[in-house]
Amino acid sequence: MADSAPFIAAIEAARAHGQAYGITFAAVRDGEVLWSGAAGRHRDGRTPLVGDDQLVIGSVTKTFVSAAVLQ
Repeated sequence: MADSAPFIAAIEAARAHGQAYGITFAAVRDGEVLWSGAAGRHRDGRTPLVGDDQLVIGSVTKTFVSAAVLQ
């Protein structure tokens, strides 16, 4: 498993920059999970976020659908 410090620093910075309650992230190479984790809290502001929590994705799917249609 990869050194977690750079991943933790990156997701904390991304969460702060995006002013998000919390984010999850997984680094995958050739089908193998190198690292997974989370930063922040759920929308209630109290419950810590863990790597396998389900999150609301909002309007992100529009980008993926558009890319698939254009392909």
